[in-house]
Amino acid sequence: MLDPFYHDPQTTIYCGDNLEIQQSLPKQSVDMIMTSPPYFWTRKYDAPEKLFDNHNGCSHTWLSAGSRSANPDRSTGGKDLYGNGIYTDRIKRGSQPGHSARGEAIEFGSFCTSCNAWKGQLGLEPDPDLYIKHLCDIFDASKHVLKKTALLKMFCFIIVLSI
Repeated sequence: MLDPFYHDPQTTIYCGDNLEIQQSLPKQSVDMIMTSPPYFWTRKYDAPEKLFDNHNGCSHTWLSAGSRSANPDRSTGGKDLYGNGIYTDRIKRGSQPGHSARGEAIEFGSFCTSCNAWKGQLGLEPDPDLYIKHLCDIFDASKHVLKKTALLKMFCFIIVLSI
């Protein structure tokens, strides 16, 4: 069983990869899942790649899904406390930050040439449809541990601009 991040007589909190945590929990035992998935194409975390859409039994032959260069207007070139790249709006739009502030290219993971499984970090899929599919797969996997009265809370910020 996974060690909890916090525990008291009424509450147990687990912190980590939701799919790994859910595998160790009994069915219909969870009152709330709170998550903040990475935004699409924003940063590469210092974390291992995950395997999505896996077909058991495939020996997997991997082919790169490509990459894109970093967006100079988004990356400060700095690192946070965990060594991840920092992407903020501190750089004025349209300005040209120094070369060191341009960040690194973003790799889109790899596809298996046999079964089309994808290996990479959530949020760094090569297209938005695959990213949304992976988010839906993760949330679908949550159903078996959630109680009928449970809450699934995803933090995201959506900005709609009317022009």
